[in-house]
Amino acid sequence: MYIGSEQMFNIGDLIIYSGHGICRVDDICEKTVSGITRTYYVLHPMENNH
Repeated sequence: MYIGSEQMFNIGDLIIYSGHGICRVDDICEKTVSGITRTYYVLHPMENNH
């Protein structure tokens, strides 16, 4: 996610993701679907509570 022209998170950041707990940002990639390019974060859960 970008706010203006700045990334919200960086690779290696730890975030809290609802339903999954603490996750590390492993990668940031762009995907184009139906002609619209969006930025996606690849997350790695740090704990498995489920």
